[in-house]
This record gives sequence, C-alpha cells and structure tokens, in this order.
Amino acid sequence: MSKLIPANLDKSVSIKEIDVNCIHVRLSRITVTPGRERYPSTSTQIKCFTVKTFEAMEAMRYAKSPTIWYRAGGFDEAVVVHDGRLLPKPEVVVMTEEEKLAKKAKDAETRKIQRNANLAAARAAKQAQKT
Repeated sequence: MSKLIPANLDKSVSIKEIDVNCIHVRLSRITVTPGRERYPSTSTQIKCFTVKTFEAMEAMRYAKSPTIWYRAGGFDEAVVVHDGRLLPKPEVVVMTEEEKLAKKAKDAETRKIQRNANLAAARAAKQAQKT
C-alpha cells in the first residue's frame, strides 16, 4: 500500500506518495432532490490526472470552441488541491569521468567475484555427484 502525504494546496486532502507529480482535482456535484429543493446535496471526489492530461483538458476551455471539461463530465465545480508542477525538481547528479571509471572497475570486480563463487559452487556440486 502506498504511503499517504498531504496535498500541497489543500492540506486536508491526502494523496498517494507515488502520485506526487500529478495534479489532483476536487470535483463537486450538486444534486437537487424533488421535494427537498431547499436542501441540495453535494458530493465530491478527488481525481488524479497526469500533468499532460490536465493541461490538455484545460486547453479545451480556452479553445476556439470551448468545452468546460468538468461540466461535460457532469460536475459543477473543479478545484485543484495538489499541483505536482509546484514541487522542486530533484537534482541530477553528474558523475565525472574518474568516478565513472571507478564505478565501472568496481562493478567488474564484483562480477568477477560472483562468477568465481558460482564456478566454485558448480565444481563442488559436480564433485559431490561423482562420489
């Protein structure tokens, strides 16, 4: 199960840690029940969108023939509660040539030790089968 963290724009909402770079939107729907028109009920849900999908849906609102995407989905209101674009980008560590060569040599040595251990185990198993 994924760890839950608070959203960055609305701290009352918890989101999955693996979806931290996505955009989370609270979608609300107002339902009026006949006979109880004075007391409409509101239902909400949180939807998670990738940045690319969300930006494409928002672009539809400002197109030549606009479509309000959340109204087309039957919702009355959409509020962004977490925006993954606001988080700082992780730093990219660049290795120098010396570090790359040292890592390559260490990896080669590790593979050599593992190969020798596998060969020794295979010889011991073969010797055990002969006796």
